[in-house]
This record gives sequence, C-alpha cells and structure tokens, in this order.
Amino acid sequence: MNAQLFSITNMGSKKYPKPGISCCPGWLQGRGFTPGVLVQALPEPDGGAVFSLCDENIRKYSELDAATQEKGGKLIQMGYTTVKGARIPLLTVCGQFFTDAGLAIGDTVMARHDFGLIHMRKTPYTVKFVHISKINVGRLKEPMARLRLEGEWLAEFGFVPDSLLTAEAGDGCIVFKLWDEGIEKYKDLVRYARQHKMKLIQVKATKSAYGKLFPHIDVYGSWLDRTGFGLGEKIFALPEQGLIKLQKPDFGGMGF
Repeated sequence: MNAQLFSITNMGSKKYPKPGISCCPGWLQGRGFTPGVLVQALPEPDGGAVFSLCDENIRKYSELDAATQEKGGKLIQMGYTTVKGARIPLLTVCGQFFTDAGLAIGDTVMARHDFGLIHMRKTPYTVKFVHISKINVGRLKEPMARLRLEGEWLAEFGFVPDSLLTAEAGDGCIVFKLWDEGIEKYKDLVRYARQHKMKLIQVKATKSAYGKLFPHIDVYGSWLDRTGFGLGEKIFALPEQGLIKLQKPDFGGMGF
C-alpha cells in the first residue's frame, strides 16, 4: 500500500500564517523524487493536490513555469536534509498553493504515491496510521503480533493514562471503547468483557525525554491474531470521543 499521512502545518509566523508541508519520508527516493529534481505541483479540481516529476530535459523552464502558474500551481525543486552523513530527499511546499487546493493549517492529508507522482487528498475524518509490529515474549522470545497506539491525540479523545477500555475484535476490525463512566464496580466491567469476549485494557503512560507523559495502548498475543491483521500491515485508526475504530484502509471515501 503506497500511502502516507501528513499534517498541514504553519510554515509562516503566528501573525502571518502560511500553510505548508516539509517532509522527508524514506519512499521519496524510490519514487524518483531525488534531491535537485524539478517537481510540478498543481491543485486538483475536486480538491487536493498532485505532485509530478518534470522531464529531466526541459529546455524552456520559463514556458513550463508560466503554464504551471496559469493552472494555479507552482514549480518546486526537491531539497535534501542530512541524516548520519547521507542526503535524504526533502519535499517542501507552502503558501497560497495549499489554500487554492482546499487545504488549511491543521488538516490531515493522505498521500498516495507511485513513481514520479504523488496525489494528496484531505481526509474526510480524523484518521491515524498505525502498524502491526512484532514483539518477542516469554523465555523463548516467541514472536507475536503487536498493536501500539500512542501520542497526545489519544488524550484528546479521552484516552488518558490509567483509564480503562474494552477491545472488541471482529474480522478486520477492532473497537476500543472507554468505560470510565457507567461501570460502578471493576468486577462488573471484568464480567462484561468476559461475557462479550472482549479484552480489558488500561491506558498506560510513556515519559518523554522532557518528562512529559504520553498515553499509549498496547495489544498483542493470540487475541490480536483473530482480527486478521498481519505483521507489518498498516491500518486506519478512526478516533472519536471515547471510541477508536481500527480497520483496513479504505481509500474510496478519499477520492482515490
């Protein structure tokens, strides 16, 4: 699945905000977006934007630039950042272009990418990407699938450290539901979870290097295997207040 989530951030000042992105994901190199190449960025009629590599043998830059501006787009040159001595491609775009593309500061966008082409669409709802990773448990260090959700966004939807939730698994779907209200006794919640074959989970906290606590949710083991998610798979996390639904990506609602 060639997809990535980005956030439109403020690349200007507080007084003069300017929507934009500046990112260096590892897949840029493999898609031909190497440092120094020319990229045409155009807003799409139905919302969103498309970024395409330009011909390496362009002879009349001025004509291409004029044609691009006439369509409401802009020509950009791929930059780079240095990580451990290696040059990593850096895509930076900002300004009126994003406003014309119907995108604003704070929007979450989905990017579908193929060689020489990146399509961006605003997500119609709050969505996060999470991965099914691997964890080694027990004396024999047996590998198991692991699902971990973490970050400040959890607290924004009520999933704060020490809160209790139930996890209900279906075919290709998981639903996390907070139960801090409506359950007077812990044993009632345990009984409820067992009756409905749910998993009872407590939200934990991870301390950052600056001492700040971030909530996280961990699930692993045979219970997770029943969902049908495979190791390394990317899945959608769709949060709302007190509820998080996890499912396989559906790009139909995003215009892809």
